Amino acid sequence: MRHYALFDDAVWSPAPHNYSGGNPSFSSKEIRLVILQPSCQWSSLIQCNIYTTSLEGNPPPTYDVLSYAWHGTSRTKQLQLNGEIVQPTESLESALRHLRRHEESRVLWIDEMCVNQADAAERNYAVRSMRSIFQQAQNVIAWLGDESDGSEEVFEHVAELSRFVQSERDTDKPFDSLLRRDYWTRIWILQEIVLAKDAML
Repeated sequence: MRHYALFDDAVWSPAPHNYSGGNPSFSSKEIRLVILQPSCQWSSLIQCNIYTTSLEGNPPPTYDVLSYAWHGTSRTKQLQLNGEIVQPTESLESALRHLRRHEESRVLWIDEMCVNQADAAERNYAVRSMRSIFQQAQNVIAWLGDESDGSEEVFEHVAELSRFVQSERDTDKPFDSLLRRDYWTRIWILQEIVLAKDAML
């Protein structure tokens, strides 16, 4: 299980005025969100804005969560945050570059940017809010990193498997019946399988 980057040795510490949306109100379940601005040019500087909103808003905010590994403390890349140049981790910069749309902005919750890592109270509040943040997100985007060591081929196989599973479910074949067994509905299944030294089916 990945420990949240709130406990990572790397520290995101932009100037206080980069958090121009204000400090989140813990009692109002407020969080910061990042607006990733669009660009048609792949190599152009990434531009973001950050603002504060409430998870209990009416309507609630619409956003995706970016889940990724920080990969150490190297900060050789740059992006623009609320009009100022800051240095994110290389993993984050690459993820944002791949997620950036051509014409529409994208709203994201990113632990490295949305939580003031220099504020212990805010870090603790963010940890307590993780369940709500992830549950209310439209999507959780798992960024594994740039393509390397044949990973693109692996994803092609995963896509083929996904299409096969969908075709089986659409035709209500025995494969679908197997996936509907009560075993898969148990909440602890994932933990039991992951923690095992070896597993047999």
